[in-house]
Amino acid sequence: MRRFVALLLFSATLLATLAAGPRALAHSPYRVEVEGTTLDGTHLYLRDGQLMASAGPLAAALGLQVRWNDTHRRLDLSGQGHWAAFWLGSRTVYRDDVHYLAPAPTSPHDGLVYVPVWFTAQLFGYHVTWDGSVMRLTRKGGTGGAVSGDPLLHPNFVFPFPAGAKYEAYRDNYGEGRSWSPGGTVLRGHEGVDILAPKGTPLVAVADGTVVRVGWNEFGGWRLQIRPDVAPQYRIYYAHMNGYGANIYEGARVRAGQVIGYVGRTGYGPPGTEGDFPTHLHLGIYQADGSTINPYPYLKAWEGRPLVRLW
Repeated sequence: MRRFVALLLFSATLLATLAAGPRALAHSPYRVEVEGTTLDGTHLYLRDGQLMASAGPLAAALGLQVRWNDTHRRLDLSGQGHWAAFWLGSRTVYRDDVHYLAPAPTSPHDGLVYVPVWFTAQLFGYHVTWDGSVMRLTRKGGTGGAVSGDPLLHPNFVFPFPAGAKYEAYRDNYGEGRSWSPGGTVLRGHEGVDILAPKGTPLVAVADGTVVRVGWNEFGGWRLQIRPDVAPQYRIYYAHMNGYGANIYEGARVRAGQVIGYVGRTGYGPPGTEGDFPTHLHLGIYQADGSTINPYPYLKAWEGRPLVRLW
């Protein structure tokens, strides 16, 4: 009976606060900016390394509708051509009938429902940057989410496939649900974008830089990471390769357009495992702290430039 009464009180408080406007809150060392405007009306805190914000004010700032389903203890957000469902106390999220695993659970806090900011924003098409204290959310524009002044739009960057290479049309599948792990099935978010191509298709460095990691990874198979000279705060990650180009090793210098490897389907197991999925390039963009950003808008921007010819 006490639990039932507590649930009723929580639900009543939640329904009221989801619809309420901004309120005075304790100071937080963090800040969220949506299209340059500071997000108000929510305390910001970290959980599992993720910046959390109250769903109501965040949804309003993102231009979303919010609804609480008391029967299923589910938060529904809709807008920007998408809908998403979050379950209280769970990392399970569905967007447009596709399953995702959020980096932190939907959580009650001070009588409100809190969600991870970057994950929620990216579900609805926002580009996210984070410097450890300020998280900036920008609606995807003509470059698909990349913004003016972004170092990843520097003219030195090129598309990872050279001129004449065959690859299939690709879509934004960043953040979609994936389930393989070394210990069994564990739902997680996809940390890159997949581009299907025939086995052995050459892959080129997207920018001048340094190879900072090379070798086998249980998830990515034969993979490597490049630290671009013009954007050293990022790492460009290539995975599932069939092999490497000449003189590729940790510490090697590479030039934009240089062949660094070949498309394959390696990974999801011990060294040498392959064949568990179609041949493709998995390309990811990591920040220095290990967090990811959506590579799709950058791939589209780079693809719009003249493709490099092999040298």
